[in-house]
Amino acid sequence: MRLRDLLAGACVALTMLAVIPAASAEGDAQEIGAIDTSAIPATKHGKMTAEQRSIFYGAKEDPPAKELLGVNEDYAGRSYLAGDEWNLHLTHEHIKDSGGIYVGVGADQGYLLASWAQAEYAYLIDYDARVVLTHKIYRSFFLRSKTPKEFVALWKKSSTDKALAIIRKDYADDKDLGELEKVYKEWRRRIYSRHNRINKKSKETGVKVYTNDQKLYDYVRGMVATDRIRPMSGNLLDDEGLIAIGEAARALKTPIRLLYVSNAQEYWKYPEQYRKNIAGLYFDEKSNVVHTLSTWSTNKDYRYVVQPGLNYQEWMTADWVLKVYYMIPRRKLEGAEDIDFIHFTRELKEVEERRAKRKKKKKK
Repeated sequence: MRLRDLLAGACVALTMLAVIPAASAEGDAQEIGAIDTSAIPATKHGKMTAEQRSIFYGAKEDPPAKELLGVNEDYAGRSYLAGDEWNLHLTHEHIKDSGGIYVGVGADQGYLLASWAQAEYAYLIDYDARVVLTHKIYRSFFLRSKTPKEFVALWKKSSTDKALAIIRKDYADDKDLGELEKVYKEWRRRIYSRHNRINKKSKETGVKVYTNDQKLYDYVRGMVATDRIRPMSGNLLDDEGLIAIGEAARALKTPIRLLYVSNAQEYWKYPEQYRKNIAGLYFDEKSNVVHTLSTWSTNKDYRYVVQPGLNYQEWMTADWVLKVYYMIPRRKLEGAEDIDFIHFTRELKEVEERRAKRKKKKKK
């Protein structure tokens, strides 16, 4: 075969690859078309005005982190493109229907918590560039899947060709296309397992989730379709992202009702910039912070904490509170089935008064 023929064949093959047909539920092949978001019903929050959109998307991002931290050196450098907190349902009663703005780190956790809160806007932030890329894949899958079952199925091994075809179609001109494909291939199995395990937990607890409840799924899909969910590069320790989100919340006249920081606070002592970032957030009396503390060595899970946002801001003003454990109490867990939940409302003033009394006694 001549070189010219080989090159021609290669071009044809590449052209076909760019439009891999997606198998329908019946197994028939059909070409993947463009996404029509106008056909997706908006949530109760409706579409944004031009002014709201400008404010929401005007919040400046932080640059992606140069290194990924961990609770210790063994965990440093790891990406978490699938959540590993298995009992977030424990927070449900405290955060449900709180509305407002959701701000949170991580991948799938944002859709779970924001849907329970029925947030008006959601900033899905992370300092790991691969997490932000994962949200781009989620966006395509949400917009192209009418039901939670269809959405979850796109992460199955048998759906790999279809899923990759969707990614290639939706991000054909995106500079990150290669990385998006890589993220899907490397994390598909773990993300599929994550959704299945969360669904199983949902059946056990009776707390519905967006991956098994059509109403919650429609909420997430509607928020995505109306661009009210914004993934962005955001670092809890940097000096732009959270500050900008706080300013945007005030400009939108919409409080941040839910801040989710996972167990990031275990990675470091509280630096001054973090305290400033928290102080700058627009909280009100209905705001909550959800944070977790690792209990992995005992139960392969976390301690779950819900704390009023204003209370958290107050604690972050105390310079003697060097780490999260200066604030949140620990208790010894009994075993693998023991999962701890704390609704932390203790006032800083009360604790500081006790500290002052103890110091006074020691001087005597």
